Amino acid sequence: MSTIIPAEFSDVATLCTAKEVVIGSQVVLGVDARALHEGLGVKRDFATWTKARINSLGLEEGVDYERISRSPVLGSGNRGASTDYTLTLDAAKHIAMVEKNEMGRLIRSYFIWVEKQQITAPSALTAREVGGIAKSVVNKAVAPVMEEIASLRSHLEHVVGSYDPTGIFVTGYRPMSAVVNEHKIPSCGRRGLVVKCSNRCARFLQRNGMGGMIRCTREQGTRLFHQEGLDKWLLAEGKEILLNARDIAIGQNTIPFPRAVHKEEKR
Repeated sequence: MSTIIPAEFSDVATLCTAKEVVIGSQVVLGVDARALHEGLGVKRDFATWTKARINSLGLEEGVDYERISRSPVLGSGNRGASTDYTLTLDAAKHIAMVEKNEMGRLIRSYFIWVEKQQITAPSALTAREVGGIAKSVVNKAVAPVMEEIASLRSHLEHVVGSYDPTGIFVTGYRPMSAVVNEHKIPSCGRRGLVVKCSNRCARFLQRNGMGGMIRCTREQGTRLFHQEGLDKWLLAEGKEILLNARDIAIGQNTIPFPRAVHKEEKR
Protein backbone atom coordinates (compact mmCIF):
# COMPACT_ATOMS: atom_id res chain seq x y z
CA MET A 1 0.00 0.00 0.00
CA SER A 2 1.55 3.31 -1.10
CA THR A 3 -0.38 5.37 1.51
CA ILE A 4 1.64 6.27 4.57
CA ILE A 5 0.42 4.19 7.53
CA PRO A 6 -0.24 6.21 10.72
CA ALA A 7 2.30 5.62 13.48
CA GLU A 8 -0.33 4.08 15.78
CA PHE A 9 -0.89 1.24 13.26
CA SER A 10 2.73 0.67 12.20
CA ASP A 11 3.28 -2.37 14.48
CA VAL A 12 -0.16 -3.85 13.78
CA ALA A 13 0.28 -3.50 10.02
CA THR A 14 3.51 -5.45 10.27
CA LEU A 15 1.92 -8.29 12.27
CA CYS A 16 -1.31 -8.72 10.26
CA THR A 17 -1.08 -6.87 7.00
CA ALA A 18 -4.34 -6.18 5.17
CA LYS A 19 -4.02 -7.04 1.49
CA GLU A 20 -5.97 -8.16 -1.56
CA VAL A 21 -7.01 -11.83 -1.34
CA VAL A 22 -9.25 -14.16 -3.32
CA ILE A 23 -12.36 -15.44 -1.54
CA GLY A 24 -15.20 -17.11 -3.44
CA SER A 25 -13.53 -16.21 -6.76
CA GLN A 26 -13.68 -12.53 -5.80
CA VAL A 27 -10.72 -10.26 -5.12
CA VAL A 28 -11.36 -8.51 -1.80
CA LEU A 29 -9.42 -6.94 1.06
CA GLY A 30 -8.50 -9.57 3.61
CA VAL A 31 -5.93 -10.93 6.01
CA ASP A 32 -4.23 -14.22 6.77
CA ALA A 33 -5.92 -15.89 9.78
CA ARG A 34 -2.57 -17.09 11.24
CA ALA A 35 -1.22 -13.54 11.10
CA LEU A 36 -4.36 -12.29 12.85
CA HIS A 37 -4.01 -15.05 15.49
CA GLU A 38 -0.45 -13.97 16.17
CA GLY A 39 -1.28 -10.27 16.18
CA LEU A 40 -4.07 -10.72 18.70
CA GLY A 41 -1.74 -12.68 20.96
CA VAL A 42 -4.20 -15.55 21.36
CA LYS A 43 -3.05 -18.32 23.74
CA ARG A 44 -5.11 -21.17 22.25
CA ASP A 45 -3.71 -23.11 19.31
CA PHE A 46 -4.51 -21.71 15.91
CA ALA A 47 -6.72 -24.56 14.61
CA THR A 48 -8.96 -24.69 17.68
CA TRP A 49 -9.28 -20.94 17.97
CA THR A 50 -10.08 -20.42 14.26
CA LYS A 51 -12.77 -23.13 14.15
CA ALA A 52 -14.33 -21.76 17.32
CA ARG A 53 -14.49 -18.20 15.97
CA ILE A 54 -15.91 -19.35 12.61
CA ASN A 55 -18.66 -21.32 14.36
CA SER A 56 -19.52 -18.70 16.99
CA LEU A 57 -19.77 -15.86 14.45
CA GLY A 58 -21.52 -17.97 11.81
CA LEU A 59 -18.94 -17.22 9.15
CA GLU A 60 -19.59 -18.79 5.73
CA GLU A 61 -16.89 -20.42 3.64
CA GLY A 62 -16.48 -18.82 0.22
CA VAL A 63 -18.11 -15.64 1.52
CA ASP A 64 -16.33 -14.69 4.74
CA TYR A 65 -13.29 -16.91 4.53
CA GLU A 66 -11.42 -19.39 2.33
CA ARG A 67 -9.95 -22.67 3.59
CA ILE A 68 -6.46 -23.64 2.36
CA SER A 69 -5.37 -27.23 3.07
CA ARG A 70 -1.71 -28.19 2.87
CA SER A 71 -0.70 -31.82 2.23
CA PRO A 72 1.74 -33.62 4.53
CA VAL A 73 5.35 -34.16 3.55
CA LEU A 74 5.65 -37.29 1.42
CA GLY A 75 6.72 -40.33 3.47
CA SER A 76 6.32 -38.58 6.83
CA GLY A 77 2.88 -39.80 7.78
CA ASN A 78 0.67 -36.85 8.61
CA ARG A 79 3.53 -34.58 9.54
CA GLY A 80 3.42 -31.23 7.76
CA ALA A 81 -0.33 -31.35 7.05
CA SER A 82 -2.11 -28.13 8.00
CA THR A 83 -5.12 -25.99 7.24
CA ASP A 84 -4.85 -22.25 6.81
CA TYR A 85 -7.58 -19.68 6.44
CA THR A 86 -7.89 -16.40 4.61
CA LEU A 87 -10.42 -13.97 6.09
CA THR A 88 -12.23 -11.04 4.57
CA LEU A 89 -11.47 -7.76 6.31
CA ASP A 90 -15.05 -7.61 7.55
CA ALA A 91 -14.79 -11.08 9.14
CA ALA A 92 -11.41 -10.18 10.63
CA LYS A 93 -12.92 -7.05 12.25
CA HIS A 94 -15.60 -9.15 13.93
CA ILE A 95 -13.03 -11.64 15.24
CA ALA A 96 -10.77 -8.86 16.54
CA MET A 97 -13.72 -7.22 18.29
CA VAL A 98 -14.87 -10.37 20.15
CA GLU A 99 -11.40 -10.82 21.65
CA LYS A 100 -12.34 -7.90 23.92
CA ASN A 101 -8.80 -6.67 24.54
CA GLU A 102 -6.77 -3.60 23.65
CA MET A 103 -4.94 -5.35 20.82
CA GLY A 104 -8.23 -6.50 19.30
CA ARG A 105 -9.58 -2.93 19.32
CA LEU A 106 -6.36 -1.58 17.76
CA ILE A 107 -6.33 -4.20 15.00
CA ARG A 108 -10.01 -3.53 14.26
CA SER A 109 -9.28 0.21 14.03
CA TYR A 110 -6.43 -0.55 11.62
CA PHE A 111 -8.73 -2.60 9.37
CA ILE A 112 -11.32 0.21 9.37
CA TRP A 113 -8.61 2.69 8.37
CA VAL A 114 -7.53 0.41 5.49
CA GLU A 115 -11.14 0.23 4.22
CA LYS A 116 -11.43 4.02 4.26
CA GLN A 117 -8.24 4.31 2.24
CA GLN A 118 -9.71 2.03 -0.40
CA ILE A 119 -12.93 4.06 -0.58
CA THR A 120 -11.12 7.40 -0.96
CA ALA A 121 -8.46 6.08 -3.35
CA PRO A 122 -8.99 6.79 -7.08
CA SER A 123 -10.74 3.85 -8.70
CA ALA A 124 -9.06 1.98 -11.51
CA LEU A 125 -10.01 3.14 -15.00
CA THR A 126 -12.41 0.96 -16.95
CA ALA A 127 -11.46 -0.42 -20.36
CA ARG A 128 -13.74 2.15 -21.99
CA GLU A 129 -12.12 5.02 -20.07
CA VAL A 130 -8.64 3.81 -20.99
CA GLY A 131 -9.75 3.51 -24.62
CA GLY A 132 -11.17 7.04 -24.53
CA ILE A 133 -7.94 8.48 -23.18
CA ALA A 134 -5.90 6.57 -25.76
CA LYS A 135 -8.18 7.77 -28.54
CA SER A 136 -7.85 11.37 -27.37
CA VAL A 137 -4.04 11.11 -27.30
CA VAL A 138 -3.91 9.49 -30.74
CA ASN A 139 -6.31 12.06 -32.23
CA LYS A 140 -4.21 14.90 -30.88
CA ALA A 141 -1.07 13.36 -32.38
CA VAL A 142 -2.72 12.53 -35.71
CA ALA A 143 -4.52 15.86 -36.17
CA PRO A 144 -1.50 17.71 -37.70
CA VAL A 145 -0.90 14.77 -40.06
CA MET A 146 -4.55 14.79 -41.17
CA GLU A 147 -4.34 18.54 -41.80
CA GLU A 148 -1.28 17.99 -43.96
CA ILE A 149 -3.04 15.22 -45.88
CA ALA A 150 -6.06 17.49 -46.42
CA SER A 151 -3.78 20.22 -47.72
CA LEU A 152 -2.04 17.81 -50.11
CA ARG A 153 -5.40 16.49 -51.32
CA SER A 154 -6.62 20.02 -51.98
CA HIS A 155 -3.44 20.75 -53.92
CA LEU A 156 -3.82 17.55 -55.92
CA GLU A 157 -7.44 18.37 -56.75
CA HIS A 158 -6.32 21.78 -57.96
CA VAL A 159 -3.63 20.21 -60.16
CA VAL A 160 -6.07 17.69 -61.59
CA GLY A 161 -8.69 20.38 -62.11
CA SER A 162 -6.11 22.49 -63.91
CA TYR A 163 -5.77 19.87 -66.63
CA ASP A 164 -7.25 21.36 -69.79
CA PRO A 165 -7.77 18.89 -72.63
CA THR A 166 -8.38 21.81 -75.01
CA GLY A 167 -4.68 22.64 -74.86
CA ILE A 168 -2.57 22.30 -78.01
CA PHE A 169 -0.95 19.12 -76.66
CA VAL A 170 -4.32 17.28 -76.66
CA THR A 171 -5.83 16.35 -79.99
CA GLY A 172 -8.93 14.49 -81.11
CA TYR A 173 -11.40 16.03 -78.60
CA ARG A 174 -14.24 18.30 -79.75
CA PRO A 175 -17.21 20.05 -78.15
CA MET A 176 -20.74 19.12 -79.20
CA SER A 177 -21.31 22.67 -80.47
CA ALA A 178 -18.75 22.02 -83.22
CA VAL A 179 -20.64 18.88 -84.28
CA VAL A 180 -23.95 20.77 -84.37
CA ASN A 181 -22.36 23.51 -86.47
CA GLU A 182 -21.02 20.97 -88.95
CA HIS A 183 -24.56 19.70 -89.56
CA LYS A 184 -25.69 23.24 -90.41
CA ILE A 185 -28.52 23.40 -87.91
CA PRO A 186 -30.33 26.76 -88.24
CA SER A 187 -29.83 29.08 -85.30
CA CYS A 188 -33.50 28.83 -84.42
CA GLY A 189 -33.09 25.09 -83.94
CA ARG A 190 -29.92 25.16 -81.84
CA ARG A 191 -31.63 26.31 -78.68
CA GLY A 192 -30.99 23.53 -76.14
CA LEU A 193 -29.90 21.14 -78.90
CA VAL A 194 -26.20 21.27 -77.98
CA VAL A 195 -26.92 20.43 -74.35
CA LYS A 196 -29.35 17.64 -75.22
CA CYS A 197 -26.98 16.09 -77.75
CA SER A 198 -24.07 16.40 -75.31
CA ASN A 199 -26.08 14.55 -72.64
CA ARG A 200 -27.18 11.85 -75.09
CA CYS A 201 -23.64 11.32 -76.36
CA ALA A 202 -22.21 11.16 -72.82
CA ARG A 203 -24.82 8.57 -71.75
CA PHE A 204 -24.19 6.53 -74.89
CA LEU A 205 -20.43 6.42 -74.33
CA GLN A 206 -20.78 5.59 -70.63
CA ARG A 207 -23.29 2.80 -71.29
CA ASN A 208 -20.99 1.26 -73.84
CA GLY A 209 -17.81 1.37 -71.75
CA MET A 210 -16.29 4.40 -73.49
CA GLY A 211 -16.55 6.92 -70.67
CA GLY A 212 -12.82 7.57 -71.01
CA MET A 213 -13.56 9.42 -74.27
CA ILE A 214 -15.24 12.24 -72.33
CA ARG A 215 -13.32 15.23 -70.98
CA CYS A 216 -14.28 18.61 -69.50
CA THR A 217 -12.72 22.03 -70.02
CA ARG A 218 -11.15 23.67 -66.99
CA GLU A 219 -12.83 27.06 -67.13
CA GLN A 220 -16.46 26.34 -68.09
CA GLY A 221 -16.73 22.59 -67.54
CA THR A 222 -17.83 22.06 -71.15
CA ARG A 223 -17.83 18.43 -72.25
CA LEU A 224 -15.40 17.40 -74.95
CA PHE A 225 -15.71 14.12 -76.82
CA HIS A 226 -13.03 12.13 -78.58
CA GLN A 227 -13.64 11.96 -82.29
CA GLU A 228 -13.82 8.16 -82.22
CA GLY A 229 -16.57 8.33 -79.60
CA LEU A 230 -18.41 10.99 -81.58
CA ASP A 231 -18.27 8.83 -84.70
CA LYS A 232 -19.78 5.87 -82.84
CA TRP A 233 -22.54 7.99 -81.34
CA LEU A 234 -23.34 9.65 -84.69
CA LEU A 235 -23.55 6.25 -86.32
CA ALA A 236 -25.79 4.87 -83.56
CA GLU A 237 -28.23 7.75 -83.12
CA GLY A 238 -26.57 11.14 -83.34
CA LYS A 239 -26.75 11.64 -87.09
CA GLU A 240 -30.48 10.87 -87.11
CA ILE A 241 -31.06 13.33 -84.24
CA LEU A 242 -29.14 16.12 -85.97
CA LEU A 243 -30.76 15.59 -89.38
CA ASN A 244 -34.22 15.60 -87.81
CA ALA A 245 -33.28 18.71 -85.87
CA ARG A 246 -32.23 20.48 -89.05
CA ASP A 247 -35.39 19.52 -90.92
CA ILE A 248 -37.72 20.37 -88.05
CA ALA A 249 -35.96 23.66 -87.28
CA ILE A 250 -36.85 24.84 -90.77
CA GLY A 251 -40.52 24.08 -90.04
CA GLN A 252 -40.29 25.44 -86.43
CA ASN A 253 -41.51 22.13 -84.99
CA THR A 254 -40.43 20.22 -81.86
CA ILE A 255 -37.29 18.14 -82.24
CA PRO A 256 -38.00 14.42 -81.65
CA PHE A 257 -35.28 12.38 -79.94
CA PRO A 258 -35.20 8.69 -80.86
CA ARG A 259 -34.79 6.02 -78.21
CA ALA A 260 -31.17 5.50 -77.09
CA VAL A 261 -29.38 2.78 -79.02
CA HIS A 262 -27.51 0.03 -77.07
CA LYS A 263 -24.78 -2.24 -78.30
CA GLU A 264 -27.18 -5.18 -78.26
CA GLU A 265 -29.61 -3.38 -80.60
CA LYS A 266 -26.85 -2.60 -83.10
CA ARG A 267 -25.97 -6.26 -83.23
